[in-house]
Amino acid sequence: MKNSSIIYTFLLLSSQLGKIHCASIPKFCQGSSIPCESDSECETTCTYPYDWTASQKPDQSKRLKVFIMMGQSNMMGYGQIEPADRQGTLLYEINQGKYSHLVKSMNSTGHVEWSSRSDVRIVHRNTIIDGNADLQVRWNGEKHAYIGPEIQFGHVVGHIYQNPVLIIKVGTGGRSLGWDFLPRGSQRFSYGTKSYPGHHECPQISKINSYEGSDQECGSCSSSDSEWKNCHLHWTSKEQCLACGVGMKSYAGYQYDMDLENVKDTLSNIEQYYPEYQGQGFDIEGFVFWQGFNDSLFDAYTMKYKENLQRYIETLFEDYQDYPGRKKFLLASVAFGGYDEAHADNSFQGYNQNEKKIFEAQMSVDGEIEAKNEGKVKAIDVRSLWRTHSVSPIRGRRFHYNHNVNTYMDVGEALGWAMINFLNDEHEFQAMPLPTALPSTVPTISSSPTSATCEDDSSYIFEKSPGVYKSCSFLSTSDKVLTMTRRMQYCYSDDNCNSRSLLGMKCRESCGFCEENYNACEAFSQCLDDSTFTFIIKSGKPKDCSWISKSKKPRVVKKRKKKYCSLSDVGEACQASCSTC
Repeated sequence: MKNSSIIYTFLLLSSQLGKIHCASIPKFCQGSSIPCESDSECETTCTYPYDWTASQKPDQSKRLKVFIMMGQSNMMGYGQIEPADRQGTLLYEINQGKYSHLVKSMNSTGHVEWSSRSDVRIVHRNTIIDGNADLQVRWNGEKHAYIGPEIQFGHVVGHIYQNPVLIIKVGTGGRSLGWDFLPRGSQRFSYGTKSYPGHHECPQISKINSYEGSDQECGSCSSSDSEWKNCHLHWTSKEQCLACGVGMKSYAGYQYDMDLENVKDTLSNIEQYYPEYQGQGFDIEGFVFWQGFNDSLFDAYTMKYKENLQRYIETLFEDYQDYPGRKKFLLASVAFGGYDEAHADNSFQGYNQNEKKIFEAQMSVDGEIEAKNEGKVKAIDVRSLWRTHSVSPIRGRRFHYNHNVNTYMDVGEALGWAMINFLNDEHEFQAMPLPTALPSTVPTISSSPTSATCEDDSSYIFEKSPGVYKSCSFLSTSDKVLTMTRRMQYCYSDDNCNSRSLLGMKCRESCGFCEENYNACEAFSQCLDDSTFTFIIKSGKPKDCSWISKSKKPRVVKKRKKKYCSLSDVGEACQASCSTC
């Protein structure tokens, strides 16, 4: 592009929908079917469709442009793809006429063949699923149920550049700046009754009067995770931490080190990840960062967030200083809850004071506020891209933006245009032809299963808890009550088992849906003990059914079930306690 006005034209042609506050995108109005607010340069109605796929094949003689995307689970991506009948999923939104640039074709059964961009390559390292491919939804087949901001970010930068583009995406969920990304120079500090580690120290939390442990004391606090986090010792080297930790052995800054190692390995072996690379050289154009939730869970991390974020940015610049490129740092804010429209100043709603403080710290590192970051760091406010659970595929996951694909697509686009704007301050892009309009009609996607066989998707995994992933088999156990409980929790999108969740669509057999008219809530309601029944145990004392499962020791419960539930009268009367429903 020759000047920013041409980029502005591109922006007006954006196909995204939703109310966008102009402050979200520095200097630019985000394309919208609804006029932006307040800022006069954004007061326009953007109604032109934009076909992102109308791009030229990249010129492989030009230098490869590299973008590095980092953060925690929302950067990894929780924009839900299926099912087609659930508002806020990708298939649902495509059915409403949005995002058709992501679809190459659909057959009569609703099977989607996703389009790909040959000019944008993405490499996933240490993410939920590692690998590399041309940019597309489900680049690895059907193995992942979500998309992240990389999809629309890649479409924006891919369309603007004639150069080939490489996106390197690193990291994983549940990570904090106060621990996992803790940068060099961070010192041990105390907060309340706890002591928190400095760079390359551990454990994550120890007692305020903890002292430095020796190698001989390595096993002193390793009997359980809870004891490890309340240790009377601490260690000051990553080698000791890796040797002495429990569970997933770690130290302060471990995730930063892994991200750095993975990116540098990728850049040292580009041909392995980008086969079309011809040794023409590459430039790191920018870092893209979206993170913040896990730090809000700790008052101590929240207090240190601004300090840690600034040091993290400076450490990145130091560690990549020998690589070519302009290396701009761009971050998207936390946005849980969006704007508080009850307040005239559109203040951050959030869900607690810590989240608000994280947001304020993120915005404060912008180069227009922090002088030492001028021209190098940009923070964009994406609060307006929040969607409530009422228009989303799931509720109770506000830390993953209710799995609403619109949020992840919009954040990706906002980051893409903000990065282009940031880079264009000192660079002229090659002009590219305007894209053609989108198709006037979009094929309808069926929400019905495409196969008559009732079985689980063997490649499907889901996040049981932050950082813990399970397959469909987790739902079905030998304990019938536990099975019903898990099915009610995971296989349905509502508390009354009226609607199947995405997981339910993927894990049909393990969710019990192969059985006609099966409903876990109904089955559970019929699984009851006879409250009037008693039986005599070995000591001669009478017991009711609840005694069987009352012990806190699993081995005791298991022993009681084996001994007494095999008796026909007990097994029949104590179905819930015996798990024989």
